[in-house]
Amino acid sequence: MSGHHEYSEHHEYSEHLTFVPANIVVGFLQSDPDHYYDTFTRFDLRARHVASVADYIDRIPHAIVDASAKLRARIREAVPIVDARLARIQQVGFNGQKAADLPWRIGFIKDNKSGYEDGLPHTRVDLIMLPTRLAKACDNELIDTLFHEKVHIYQKAYPRDIEKWLAHNGFERVRRRTKGSRIRANPDIDEWVYRDANRVYKCLYSSETPRHIEDVKEDGLNFEHPFEMIK
Repeated sequence: MSGHHEYSEHHEYSEHLTFVPANIVVGFLQSDPDHYYDTFTRFDLRARHVASVADYIDRIPHAIVDASAKLRARIREAVPIVDARLARIQQVGFNGQKAADLPWRIGFIKDNKSGYEDGLPHTRVDLIMLPTRLAKACDNELIDTLFHEKVHIYQKAYPRDIEKWLAHNGFERVRRRTKGSRIRANPDIDEWVYRDANRVYKCLYSSETPRHIEDVKEDGLNFEHPFEMIK
């Protein structure tokens, strides 16, 4: 990718792709700029094996790392492929070229099921968080993961577009998620529960004592939220 230069062994920058240094990522996540931790219920805390949000924030420095040279190289190769795939998509409320043009900012999580967000890929504002295990993933898994997370970045960058996409695809708001609900927190979705003509979209923990973030009812992962459905 043209125009990039390395500014240390582990970090590099270009106009379109930034690998954000771990210390910067830690500060960003601890500041909770999108107020994600405010959405945590007692069930979310239980799934994350912490007693409080403060405990969770204290764990973050131990979970964030800089990526290996191998993983950074694979991502540099994958990003143009993902952007080209995005650019081919034109839907009401989703402009693939606009999505492709958005810059990539990426931080990295240790592969630790008891650490920050169980090491699952996700987004926070304009930052994509990826687990370091993707260094061992096949090309398709890496590309699909990057694609999925870039779609979430678009959703956050262009909320008016997404309102049009939701309406065009028959989704309507039912209610805001509440603190008493077993619906799991997810930084990639908004505060609403949606429905279409067929079902209500939500991902419920399987019990009041979830063992981890993915300890959810079987259909929850497939029908969590409309934001997870743009392909």
